[in-house]
Amino acid sequence: MSDGVFRSKKGFTVVQNSVTRNKELSLKAKGLYMLIQSYITMPEKSWLKSDFQGMVIEGYCAFESAWKELKRAGYIKQHIYSTGKAFRTEYELLDEPQPGDSIFYYNKDGAVTKSLQ
Repeated sequence: MSDGVFRSKKGFTVVQNSVTRNKELSLKAKGLYMLIQSYITMPEKSWLKSDFQGMVIEGYCAFESAWKELKRAGYIKQHIYSTGKAFRTEYELLDEPQPGDSIFYYNKDGAVTKSLQ
């Protein structure tokens, strides 16, 4: 079998080399990162975590494993905002990993009140 090159094509997703070349990330986590990146740049829709889980053939446990791996590696941050009566969650997919806390809680004034690993 010959090792050939890929033909160029349009309509592509740009992913930072820090993700694709990160030897600490599994192929499963890299694939999930690239899937998310390919959709979140679309301005006409707000994407939910469950949307991405529904796009893969792997089960819930495999998806959650890859998700948690990206969070531990610092590529996904979770922001939880209090509206006074309820909470709203936003996820942030980072181009470069930011080690440290991955979950941030905000009060209704927008100030961080607590952060967790």
